[in-house]
Amino acid sequence: MPLESPPSARKCLAIIAKIKFPEVPLDFIQKFFAGLHSYANGNTEMRVIQLRWSTVCGGLLVLILVCIPIFFDLPGNLLLVRALQNSGHAVLFCAIAVLVCALGLRPYFLVLVACIAVGASIEVIQSFTGRDCSLGDVYLDALGAIAGLSLFEAVQSRRPRWLALTTALLLLALYLPLQIAWAYVQAARQFPVLCDFDGVGVAKLIGLNEGLRVALVPAPASWQGNHSQVAKLTFPSSGWPGLVLRDLPRDWTGFQTLQVDVWSEQAEPVTLSIALRSWQNHSDHQDASQTFVVAPGFNRVSLPLSDWRLIQTDGYALLANVWQVILFTGHSPRAQQLYVDNLRLLRE
Repeated sequence: MPLESPPSARKCLAIIAKIKFPEVPLDFIQKFFAGLHSYANGNTEMRVIQLRWSTVCGGLLVLILVCIPIFFDLPGNLLLVRALQNSGHAVLFCAIAVLVCALGLRPYFLVLVACIAVGASIEVIQSFTGRDCSLGDVYLDALGAIAGLSLFEAVQSRRPRWLALTTALLLLALYLPLQIAWAYVQAARQFPVLCDFDGVGVAKLIGLNEGLRVALVPAPASWQGNHSQVAKLTFPSSGWPGLVLRDLPRDWTGFQTLQVDVWSEQAEPVTLSIALRSWQNHSDHQDASQTFVVAPGFNRVSLPLSDWRLIQTDGYALLANVWQVILFTGHSPRAQQLYVDNLRLLRE
């Protein structure tokens, strides 16, 4: 025997059920009050309300996925981690698009527009939290949403071409992390050569500071004996422009010398510095550097690691935790151009 509510409760619910609400695109409000009216008449099953737990859980999951880019960052400062953080937008919005389609929202174009709008809103919110607002992330959101729509269609229609499209789109979104991962493989293979500027992926480990321009070009014809690719560095006359090599193999404790080849076409000597930054140091004010003079023509510069060996940051030895190598100049009255090659470690 079904349970019955008190007469007073049924009367109140019946009055509420008579309230006319304006029509809305989603008619769940009307269905809700129709269910109340049914309950007032003794129907305790309330089957008119068709909000399933799966729908509620799916909606909550979509909300959680939307909040991940706003409040969650992958730990670490590796270039690969940052690239995965950005490419993760595509994976997240692929999942969001699939869930939204599974919840019944149609057509696909509306789902795509909704995903792009949500992605743009996330970027706007991030700008108020001290994080960057990036159109590139919105592009990845759209790419992931299209991948999710094609994945959902692949499941619905069982056509492999849609699954192939999903795979291609996600690989496109992961292109940068894959390039950086390949650069890591190259760096590990050629160590103790830190950078010879010949590898295809080495450019992904190069950063630029304060207006430095870099181009990977063949060595100048006047640089006799060097027929490889080198880095052409153009230093502006202001600031502290520098070339940053990031995410290098970190343990240098078994080596004694840091060596680099520099070719200068300047008429006057140029002062350069090399700084080392450890994994525990995130401020350029704590960098440990050595300064040297580059004469016109060819220079092979050898810097003893003994000057860096005793330096510690937060109790960690610098040479056991090298994160970045920074080649930079100070203020100069005019722009300067140098060619750099074969940055390497030597045991003797």
